[in-house]
Amino acid sequence: MQGEMGMKTVITDDLTSHARFGRRGRLVGAATLGACSAASDDTPAAADAKLPYPKWNATIANGYVRTLPDGTTAGYVTKRVGDVTVAGHTYGRYAMTRESGSATTNAEIWMNPTGDAKLTIVGAGYSSETAKKLGLPESGSAVLDAPVDIDLDAPLGVPQAFDVKATASVSGTSEKATVGANGSYTIVEKDISVETPAGVVSGVSRVALEGKVPLVFGVNAVSARGEIWVSKGLGVVKAVLDEPLAGFGVGVNGSRGWHDLGGGYASVEAVEVIGAGNATRFNLSTTETSGGELDADKETHAQLLLEIRWASEANAKTNARPYVREELGTLFGYFPEQLVESPISFLHPEENGKGYVYWIAFANEAAKNEAGTNGIAYHTAVTYDSNLSAIRVSSRIVYKRWP
Repeated sequence: MQGEMGMKTVITDDLTSHARFGRRGRLVGAATLGACSAASDDTPAAADAKLPYPKWNATIANGYVRTLPDGTTAGYVTKRVGDVTVAGHTYGRYAMTRESGSATTNAEIWMNPTGDAKLTIVGAGYSSETAKKLGLPESGSAVLDAPVDIDLDAPLGVPQAFDVKATASVSGTSEKATVGANGSYTIVEKDISVETPAGVVSGVSRVALEGKVPLVFGVNAVSARGEIWVSKGLGVVKAVLDEPLAGFGVGVNGSRGWHDLGGGYASVEAVEVIGAGNATRFNLSTTETSGGELDADKETHAQLLLEIRWASEANAKTNARPYVREELGTLFGYFPEQLVESPISFLHPEENGKGYVYWIAFANEAAKNEAGTNGIAYHTAVTYDSNLSAIRVSSRIVYKRWP
């Protein structure tokens, strides 16, 4: 592990930033960058960057590492790519697509999250360049005649049965077949920790699934057995198959999304692992809510929160400070701040009490005097050496939209 020891500073939930908005030495222009008054009293309660990482929703895109039975790995991104209508009801299409940009390798599941703890699934499909290596058709899909609910609040250890039919089709044939899809899922454990490519994820439910399903295995139902680990904040963080493709699995290595908070406020948030063969830089910007548009109000304070933790569980329980260069600011400047050590996490409170150490930076500032018209971007960033032990970076920015 690479790191340095830092002075111990305990952060409580009244953490604030008193630093003035500063200028980087190479900034162009002579405008003075300063802070303005805080937001008005009608700011919604949800507009607080120090609240826990939001519950998984349709805006969140997760990164995954997929592992084949032969040990081959590849990076994928899962996000909602549209809708599908089944039996008059609309469901989200959640697609897992290769990071390499391959147009012919993806898998979809058609479902809706309900509340904090339930997924309603109605079908799935896939197209894969490597399917033949696994003994599968190159593509296939299946639509259930009735949705199946997976409820994370189901009683612990009690199998929850499902018995439906599915209309399945595969590539290379025009044949469609109606086959049974039946089996059960069981909540095996709750509020546990699991190792993933993003480090240890806590507050997770472990779910065992088994049955005969056609969902991605062609028109004939086959026996399937495996487990998934589900976080209410990040969704599925790990999945493994024991049958029929023993050794096939995925593990989460990042998350990115945004939320409308009401009252004209929005938030962006992300979790990413950098270092140790991963990327060397983490970036989060308010432009992610608007497709690249500069939609942040420079007249109203934004809250920028950055949390860093070693990805390894053992390393995360030391107070060795990672060698990072962090930045909280706008396109044209940054807010002076300081990483301070904390025994608690704001964004991941499910980890509190487990002995982890966090390094946190926070700013509650605006850029009233920034040059140019209103409509700016706030961002957080971390630069790190990819040869050093991996760190997990979590961040949220809460801001008022303009106009």
